[in-house]
Amino acid sequence: MEIAPGARAGRGPGNAEGRDAWRPWLCAKAKTWQERPKTATAPERGGGEGGIRCLILGAALAIAAPPQPNPVKPYLTAWDVKVLRENWPHYQAAAEVTALTGGPAILAAIHYREAGLHRGYYSYRRKLLVKNIGGPFMLDPGPEDDETEMRRRIRAWEVRVHGHYGGDGKAPNVRDDFGFACLVAADHLRRNLRPGKGLEDAVWGYNGRAAWHVGKPGGKRSWKLSPYVSSDPRGGTRLEVRYRQSDGAEVRFQDGRPGVMVIYREILALERNGLLKNRPPDTTAKKGER
Repeated sequence: MEIAPGARAGRGPGNAEGRDAWRPWLCAKAKTWQERPKTATAPERGGGEGGIRCLILGAALAIAAPPQPNPVKPYLTAWDVKVLRENWPHYQAAAEVTALTGGPAILAAIHYREAGLHRGYYSYRRKLLVKNIGGPFMLDPGPEDDETEMRRRIRAWEVRVHGHYGGDGKAPNVRDDFGFACLVAADHLRRNLRPGKGLEDAVWGYNGRAAWHVGKPGGKRSWKLSPYVSSDPRGGTRLEVRYRQSDGAEVRFQDGRPGVMVIYREILALERNGLLKNRPPDTTAKKGER
């Protein structure tokens, strides 16, 4: 689904100095470009200053979800909620500008799945953030065996989105500008929306709609069989991940992480209970924290 032509109104900040240069401009222009997306927004009540305890998170999810005999422990931690609150204005601005179905919550859920809410690839072994060329949303247009071509494709992607939304000057890089990375991810997700299909299908498309997401040989492909979309180990949905190594060997294993739609529901619960109240974004990424 293409973005409405009216989204081109206005001009952008170009390649302004500093991190997240796109974010203030996106906020200022969002209302003039598109109608606000009709998604749930956080009421004007915060969860208080300081870190949010896991107890509060669990309570919020319990309020939003129907009662269950054996409630499943949420995946989001207190640290996750803290970072979500810091990043929320970025997700929100990009979702408003693109009139994104699913709003800021779906962008945050994709960011969680792709990079654990870090602003790049975080090496837990080295306790170090590695800035990858695909940015915090891990853009991967391929090909896997040609790094030069992949870099060219990612740059072309950045330039296209920058121009489509009225940017002046040189397009930023998704690896260096988090606000712009959110915009590129929102644009990519929206282009994967298909008529008559739901948000789950668009998220599946964001990840490539793999041919092996079938229940049986020759069966119909479905997002329900995509671990990227639907994995929920704690809830009993265990799905298989497959990928090929550089030598062509296939690797298979059960996914131990929650899928995007599972995290999306948790984030919506937080938003609806006022625990993601907007705040000025923290643009000073500390070493080892993101």
